[in-house]
Amino acid sequence: MAERPDIQRGYHVTTEFGRYMVFLAAFVAGFIIMLMSLFLYLSVYMGSGWIRNFRGWLGYTVIDSGTAWQWTFNILLWGLPALPVCRVILGWMTGFPPVWWRMMIGYVALGLTVYAFGLVAYSTDIDRQVLRVSGLLVVLTAGYIFLRRWIVVR
Repeated sequence: MAERPDIQRGYHVTTEFGRYMVFLAAFVAGFIIMLMSLFLYLSVYMGSGWIRNFRGWLGYTVIDSGTAWQWTFNILLWGLPALPVCRVILGWMTGFPPVWWRMMIGYVALGLTVYAFGLVAYSTDIDRQVLRVSGLLVVLTAGYIFLRRWIVVR
C-alpha cells in the first residue's frame, strides 16, 4: 500500500513510556469492547423467542464443553469488533493507523498465545490464576514489543 502524500510521517508520542501507555489504552479499549461482545453473546445465549435462532452463528458450545480451541475462537470472535478502535488508538504512535494486514497478523499471534496458554491450562494441574497472570504478563510485554516492531513501525 502506497503512503498517502498528505500524511506526514512522524511520531506523535515520542517517549517509550508514552508509547506503552498508548498500547495499554488500545489494550483496555479492546478488552472493554470484548466484554461488551461477551455480554451480547450471553444475552443471545440466554434469550428466548426469535433471538435464540442466532445461537448457532456465535459458537455456543464453549459454555457447554470448553476446550482450548473453543475458548480461543470465542475470545477472538468477541474481540474482533475492537480492532478498528485499537487501530485508531495505535495511530497515535506514528501519526497514522497501522495497516490492516499487519494488525491481523498481530491478532493471529494473540490467538496463538491464548491457545498455547489454554492448552497448558487444560493439560496440566497448574493453577488457573497463575496462568491468567502469566498470560497477561506475556501479552503486556512481548505483545508490546511485537506491536512496536511489527505492527506500528513500517
